[in-house]
Amino acid sequence: MLLNLLQGNTDIIAFLSNFLVSLPVFLIALTFHEAAHAYVAWRCGDPTAKLLGRLTLNPVRHLDPWGFLLLFVAGVGWAKPVPVNPRNLGNPRRDDFLISIAGVVMNLLLCLLSSLAMFAMTTYALGMEPFSRSEILLAYQYAVFGMDQALIAPLMGSAARYVYLFFVNLAIVNLSLAVFNLLPIPPLDGYHVFNDLLFQRSHLFASVKVQRVGMLLIVVLLATGLFDKGLYAIITTVFQGMGRLVYSLVVALGAA
Repeated sequence: MLLNLLQGNTDIIAFLSNFLVSLPVFLIALTFHEAAHAYVAWRCGDPTAKLLGRLTLNPVRHLDPWGFLLLFVAGVGWAKPVPVNPRNLGNPRRDDFLISIAGVVMNLLLCLLSSLAMFAMTTYALGMEPFSRSEILLAYQYAVFGMDQALIAPLMGSAARYVYLFFVNLAIVNLSLAVFNLLPIPPLDGYHVFNDLLFQRSHLFASVKVQRVGMLLIVVLLATGLFDKGLYAIITTVFQGMGRLVYSLVVALGAA
C-alpha cells in the first residue's frame, strides 16, 4: 500500500481511504489469530500466554511494531508469537496441534462471517430477493467470485460502501493469513500442524537454525511472487466453494 504511494501508483486520497479500511482489518485478523492461540494454550493447561497478558482482544498486546508496519509497506507482516511451554501440556503433540491450528481456524471463521456479510449487502444493493433460489448464486458471484467492488460499491451510500469494502478486505486478509500460516515452513503454524500430524519429530519446535532457513524460504516465496500466484488460485477456489455452499443451503431450506 505504502509502496504504491511512494511509487506514484496511487494518490494520497486513495491511500488514506485504503488505510482507513485496512487498519481495522489488519488489527482484527492479527489480534483474533493470536488470541485464539493463547486461549487454546490456556485450555490445554499452559498459562504462559495468559500470565503475559496475551489472552485478550487488545491488539496492543499482540502487535509487533515492525511486522505491523510491513503490512502497510509490502502487504505481508506478522504479530508477536504466542509463547507456549510444552512442559505444561498434558498431551504435548495433540495440544501443540490444537494450539497451532487455532489461529488458522479463527481466521477461516472470520473469513466466512465477513463473506456472508458481503453476500447480504450485495443482495440488498442489487435489489434481489434475499432468499430467491434463482438469484442467490448470482448475488454471491458478484459479492465473492469476482470481488467486483467497482460494480457493487457505487450502488451503496458512502457509509455502506466503506462497510462493504471493509468486509471484502476482512474476508481476503483472513483467508490469506490462514493459507500463509498453513505453509509447512518454520516458524509458521503449518510447520507444527504437519509435524504433529505427519512427521511426528521428537522436537515440537524447530531449532533456531532451521527457523532462519524457513524465514529465508518465506522471503524467496514472497519476493518471487510464487506465493501470490498460489494464493490467488486458492482464494478463488475457496470463495467459489463457499458460494456453492450458500446456494445449496438456500435450496435445502426450500427457497422459492
